[in-house]
Amino acid sequence: MTRPTILLGMPHVHDIFKTVEANLRYHGFEVINIVEDDQAFRYPSLWTRLHTKFRQHILGDKDAKRRIKAQILQHPIGKKLQAHQGADYALFISGDIYHPDLLAFIHPHIHQQMVNYQWDGLARFPAIWQCIPEFDRFYVFDSDDLAHPPYHFLPATNFYFDHDLDTLPPTNSSFYFTGTHQANRAAIITNFAYYAEQAQWELDFRLVWAHNRDLKQARQAYPCPNIQITHRGDSFQNNLNRAKQAKVLVDFVTDAHKGLSFRTFEALGYQKKLITTNPHTMDYDFYHPNNIYILTPNNLDGIPAFLHTPYHTLANDIREKYSFGNWIKYVLQIHPHIPIQLPPKSTP
Repeated sequence: MTRPTILLGMPHVHDIFKTVEANLRYHGFEVINIVEDDQAFRYPSLWTRLHTKFRQHILGDKDAKRRIKAQILQHPIGKKLQAHQGADYALFISGDIYHPDLLAFIHPHIHQQMVNYQWDGLARFPAIWQCIPEFDRFYVFDSDDLAHPPYHFLPATNFYFDHDLDTLPPTNSSFYFTGTHQANRAAIITNFAYYAEQAQWELDFRLVWAHNRDLKQARQAYPCPNIQITHRGDSFQNNLNRAKQAKVLVDFVTDAHKGLSFRTFEALGYQKKLITTNPHTMDYDFYHPNNIYILTPNNLDGIPAFLHTPYHTLANDIREKYSFGNWIKYVLQIHPHIPIQLPPKSTP
């Protein structure tokens, strides 16, 4: 039986696309990867580079680089599509990184569905609004983003990768968190780290301080010594490996959206306890107080009792719903699959 072909386009940050591609192949797809074409983009001449910079910085044309990339990338992407006689599907994640002209070029080569999953709030990257008409289906992970007439947005969540669940490593005793510095969550991260130090818990906390090289300033924001500070994030796969080994996963939410992080679903897939500051986690069907602790600045003292409570094993269909295997069938409308819903929009 011929494997269905799928074109994959998404950000290359932390090489997460490599794990997505591996999972697509595991679930039977032949992948046409255009992420690497975007990574390999170079201006064809010094004149093109200078002209683009002029439009960006002098004329204020914020779209200049995306537009020239769209023109140049049509050739290598077109050759890939021609070699495969098009693709059955196209999956874009955060499609705002591509210019609408490039998406319009790709669309006629897709035989069935060209979909986008926006794994960030729509307000964070407004370039996505230009791209929406180019997709057959458009998924959001924040309930507050669903209602935007005349657009018909569809619900989805993040997922856990399921291609290697049979080879999980032994669990250690650590609490695992990694993330970039955001001032609004620095205090609760630090307070948690001090509490963990007093409780003699092993922390694997890695904070990426990327906006300057001032480690002294970074340490002032995160004074607890059991928080590791780095200037550069690790690969997604390495972070995933540490999550697999950890005893407890910890998630400090960003204020930019109400959608649930990958860490939430990793805890579900690996059947680990989760401590999170995202109260909206309670609105999902997989929430159980034995498994998920909603952290606030005032309830640190409740964590020891939570840790001593046995993990509650969830029904197989609930856990399966949030696997990558079900997620990809759901977003591409390949049957059978378990539909994924979001909780009702929050009230102001």
